[in-house]
Parts: sequence; structure tokens; C-alpha cells
Amino acid sequence: MVDISRKPGRARRHNSRRHSDPPEYRNDSWGILEDGRRLLIHLELGNRESYESCLGFLRSLISRGLRAPVLVTSDGAPGMIRAIEEVFPTALRQRCLFHKKQNVLAKVPDAERAEVGSFLNAVYWAPTPEMAQTLANEFVTKYERAQPSAVRCFLDDLAACLAHLRCPEIHRKAIRTTNVIERSFEESRRRTKVIPRFFEERSCIKLVYAELLRAGQRSKRVRMSEIELKQLSMLRRQVEDERRRPAHTTSPRAKKKTA
Repeated sequence: MVDISRKPGRARRHNSRRHSDPPEYRNDSWGILEDGRRLLIHLELGNRESYESCLGFLRSLISRGLRAPVLVTSDGAPGMIRAIEEVFPTALRQRCLFHKKQNVLAKVPDAERAEVGSFLNAVYWAPTPEMAQTLANEFVTKYERAQPSAVRCFLDDLAACLAHLRCPEIHRKAIRTTNVIERSFEESRRRTKVIPRFFEERSCIKLVYAELLRAGQRSKRVRMSEIELKQLSMLRRQVEDERRRPAHTTSPRAKKKTA
């Protein structure tokens, strides 16, 4: 399982750009290994949420020997989503629920956020995918008239928000967000805040890399007993089989209606 995220960095080079120029973005990738360890897989600077940048980042992981993971967790950047689906077509894609909840609740009045937030937790933390889908339908029925914008945001990429529910229950908390990466971003910002700009890109990478290593050392291992490993192996085969199945063709009647 792999976590991937993108955040603005402070990798401006001294005298190479005006101080007002936008910062470069950085891609971070963490993996959860079969022994439960969290491992920093890759760190790279790139331009602002570009599909080409994300695609190059993921292809570099493949070129270094990474096989397709069971699940990939990322934020909702369109370029990253497109790149993940192209490079890892047989992997489940999980949307970071921390960011997704923020997006939905931003469209809800303050007085109703606690109630809507509790309902979102019930959907996203449901015991099974089937229960989550049932609760999602109830969420839509309850709020589609009063909060149409929030419901549209909720329905967008819903399948990816529920992908973690197919994984072993003991793993779900660790894979449904990119929080491990987000916490390292905050520490990196604190350390680079007093540095107006770096003389070279390598200086920024070294500082960020050191903080990411410390974050990995502080993080707890994910339990990987023989049972969880068997469950993940079965899930991998199920997803691969699903991806190989031909897409359902549209029936003639449906074509006639849409003509």
C-alpha cells in the first residue's frame, strides 16, 4: 500500500527567480511493507499539480522496481488521480478522507457541520462497503435538497473514498488518509519558514528528506499477521480479475434512448 501526496515547497533558488515567483511542489511517496513498516519510497520536486510531473514521479517508482501496490492513497489533485490510474491500473485508489471531509463541510453552514460531519464519519467508517453504500444513499436522500453543493461534492469520487473498506479492518485507519505525510509537511514548513530561499535545490531536498526519515521512525508499524497477508493477497487477485473483465456494453435500448 502506498501513500502519495503533493504540497508546495520552498525550493526557490537564490538569484534564479524573483522572490514573488511561486514555490515548487514536492511529491512524497510512502509505502507500508509486508512486515508492517512505513517506508519513504520517493521524494521529488515538480511543478504545480501537473499530470506530466505526477506521471514521471510514478514511473520512476516503477523503474526502480516497485510493483503495483494493492491500494494507493492520494489527495484529489486531478493530475495525480489520472497518473495513478494510468500507472497502477490494477490497484485500488483511495481518496484521502481528511481532505474530502474538509471539502464537503466547507459547503455546509456552520450550524449544521457537526451533524453532517457525524454522518460522513458513519459512511466513511462503515464496517463493510455494502453498509457504506447504504449509508451514502441515505446521506444523499437526507441532504440533496437542503445542501445540494455538499451532496455533489460527496458523490464526486465516492468509490475511491470507500476503497479502504475492502482492506483488512486493522489497516483502514492507516490507509484512509495521507496524515503521515501531512504531519511531515507541517514540520518542514516550520523548519523552512526562517529560510527566505535556498541557494540550490539540493539543500531543500536534504532538509525535507531528513524530516521525512524522522517521521518514518516515529510512526507505528501496521499489523501484518499471516491473516492480513492472506487477505491482502486475495484482495489483489480480486481487483486484478475485476480490472481484466471487459466493460459492460450499453444495451441497444439504452443507446436508442440516448440517441
